[in-house]
Amino acid sequence: MFKAKWNMPKMHASDAVYRKSSINFRTGKQIPVQYQSESEALYLQSDKKKGKKFRVWDIHWFQRSVRPKMCTLLPFVHAIAGCDTTSPLFGIGKGVPLRKLKSEQIFRKQARVFSEVETKDEVQHAGEETLVCLYGGQPNEGLDKLRYHKYCEKVSTSTSSVQLTKMHMQEDASDLRPVMVSVGVPAAAIPLQWT
Repeated sequence: MFKAKWNMPKMHASDAVYRKSSINFRTGKQIPVQYQSESEALYLQSDKKKGKKFRVWDIHWFQRSVRPKMCTLLPFVHAIAGCDTTSPLFGIGKGVPLRKLKSEQIFRKQARVFSEVETKDEVQHAGEETLVCLYGGQPNEGLDKLRYHKYCEKVSTSTSSVQLTKMHMQEDASDLRPVMVSVGVPAAAIPLQWT
């Protein structure tokens, strides 16, 4: 469907200075910006971390490398992995949802539910299936069953006691997250109004 790796051409900040548009957002704001602009040159500048130089990304290059259909699903990835409206998932960063989006059809199907107008129950079901997929479970397994399997796996391989607090969320706790994500990814919103 698209390239196996997203190797963006490296640029220096000075390369973007003479361009028309250069946006300085925190890295967490990267994905919504990548969806929106089609007209003039658009660059994203990351935060400058201590001891490291900031990076500049060409947004149009990224859009072309992941194709327009995938670009429409990027706000979902941003919202489910943690953004302004949701806190990050336990043990999962932004990379896991991006890899799942590239490789797993079931994950893309669940992501599309959030782009369409659906009922609260459908959003919650799709959200649970998405979380199961992110944590490495099978379709229709459910979070509680997955949590039990992961617990048994940890107990059988661990040399010390297993702490339940270091495991992913339970089904009861996951009911609200998909609703927050669906608010973070409105169906008919103008991309400039996402953040």
